[in-house]
Amino acid sequence: MPNPIAEAKRLLAELRMGTILIHAPQVVERIKQLLNQVGAKLEMIGASESELKRLTALNFVVDAEQQLALLRRDTHGRTARKSIVVRIKGDARNAGVSLSDIGTSEDELRDLVMR
Repeated sequence: MPNPIAEAKRLLAELRMGTILIHAPQVVERIKQLLNQVGAKLEMIGASESELKRLTALNFVVDAEQQLALLRRDTHGRTARKSIVVRIKGDARNAGVSLSDIGTSEDELRDLVMR
């Protein structure tokens, strides 16, 4: 089993790279669990609660932007496009940003679903 501190640092690095996407809340929880196993605090791995919140939001924004790009070039059916729109809106909500912050609008999303 990996060292809990080393594993927490690895997960933090992935969060910082923006590669965790919609799994960010679970990864943040896992980091905290690993640190609790050894009685360590976030500061021991060079992190803070505010950074974890910011990184969680960042990962949701990155996911929303990736899903938007997929939707814009997607040739899938309407049902798949609707699911992507639901995910984009959920990501924006979870990140605490508006659709315009990720480069879209309700009108564009509606048009992309209907095409």
